Amino acid sequence: MTDQERLNLVRLEENIQKLIGLASTLRKDNDLLRQRLADCEEQLRISMKQRTAAETRNEMLLVAGALAGDENGVKYAKSRIDELIKEVDRCISLIKTE
Repeated sequence: MTDQERLNLVRLEENIQKLIGLASTLRKDNDLLRQRLADCEEQLRISMKQRTAAETRNEMLLVAGALAGDENGVKYAKSRIDELIKEVDRCISLIKTE
């Protein structure tokens, strides 16, 4: 083996070691990013549950306001009742067509 071939072999080994190190670093970064993604997805699920609970509570408060005679609550209650009546009418028409 010539000196040039030995030198090339040493360089190749050094480059392989660098690539192994980079691959290891990338794997660690990838694992970290996957964990961060999982954490973000969990936080999103929690936030969505909280939002749904807040919307439900808001709707209940508006209905309670309607029952108490609050003007905004009364408007909301009428609007909600109209929506429910339309939905019932749609269901009835679907049943009739079947």
